[in-house]
Amino acid sequence: MNNVLDELRIYGELVTSGSYLIVEDTQFNGHPIVPDYGPGPMEAVEVFLKGTSDFLIDRSREKFLLTFNPKGYLRKVASGSAEERIEALRHELQRAEAGKAERDAALAQLEAVETERDAGFADRDAALAKLEAVETELTARISDAEQQISALNAQVCAVEASLSWRLTAPLRGLGRLVSPGRDR
Repeated sequence: MNNVLDELRIYGELVTSGSYLIVEDTQFNGHPIVPDYGPGPMEAVEVFLKGTSDFLIDRSREKFLLTFNPKGYLRKVASGSAEERIEALRHELQRAEAGKAERDAALAQLEAVETERDAGFADRDAALAKLEAVETELTARISDAEQQISALNAQVCAVEASLSWRLTAPLRGLGRLVSPGRDR
């Protein structure tokens, strides 16, 4: 930071009105990368601008909002040129308003996605409730069928245990021998 600040003070006197002093690598120290870098070029620019009114940041030079030099394009204005300062401030205000509009649009889009997600959750919950109702009904039907099978098995056991069933067993065996295709 100190090295860049010294260079800004020296070169700042050599720059003519309307020309630029470009400070590179202002993206370090969390602007937006390498947050633990420590004070660097961006902090030097901030200190430099607090000590002079001859330079204004020109964000219009940052193409596509992507640069290695955020806030690093410093345009020298004529000393006492109120018109240029007002123009620069208007430009910054327009950029801030555009950024606010973009943020508002992004928030609206996020709210729409959240609403859609919540509707999806409601649909999912309704489908789960239907599925649980069907599962409950099937469980009840299975239980009824198991009870009926158990009752029929008890009846079969009772018939097989009866005296007439045991007495007719040899006849049933003869019937199978006479008619092997028929199973009684």
